[in-house]
Amino acid sequence: MKKIKTAGIVAVLILLAVLIGTAQAGDWPMMGHDPCHTRYLDSNIPNDLNLNWMADLPIRGGEVMQPIVNDGNIFVYYCSFMMASSQPIQYEMLEEDNFFCLDEASGEILWSFKVEKPPWSPWEVYSPCAADGKIYIPCETYLYCLDAKSGELLWKFTDQSMRSGTRSTSPVAIGDRVYFMVSCEVYCINRANGELIWKYTTRGGSRFPPAIDDNKLFVANQVVSIIF
Repeated sequence: MKKIKTAGIVAVLILLAVLIGTAQAGDWPMMGHDPCHTRYLDSNIPNDLNLNWMADLPIRGGEVMQPIVNDGNIFVYYCSFMMASSQPIQYEMLEEDNFFCLDEASGEILWSFKVEKPPWSPWEVYSPCAADGKIYIPCETYLYCLDAKSGELLWKFTDQSMRSGTRSTSPVAIGDRVYFMVSCEVYCINRANGELIWKYTTRGGSRFPPAIDDNKLFVANQVVSIIF
């Protein structure tokens, strides 16, 4: 983790529009908004939308995933890559930081972090998850847990099934646990220390995060839907 400034040459402009209005939009702390993935927030959006600020992220190329909003900050996960060859198509991963925390009110970059193994494909970028002052970031080989205010690495989890070229889903945090999938494996992790509580092997991988409702975990993969 390191503090950074927005000065310098920026090849890619990420536009984050903050809506000006009397209503407060509220948090959007994970992909789909909540563990049930309702994608719904009871909030009034003003009819007239105005650009409040615009953030220049110091990146050279790649693909950005759906940002999340939590406790006055915006978190952006970016797969930093450049096309190395077009025949066949190959991508070269870049070395700069690829996870950013921005101030929701001003767009100022507060801190950044380098995810060691971003998704293997620029189209396989996943949203992080925020809960209780912590940020959970998925990638090919690790699940990271960062302090949301400072960007300090608190722990990172890995497993023999998590290797280069595998596909991870966005994590879902609820209670004292965080859930996610990597290829065919469903993982349940202790949020406090990053230790494995259990894992389950399905018959097919998934791009979509697990859903949780009424103390049940729902997983939809390429073969069959599973309820725990």
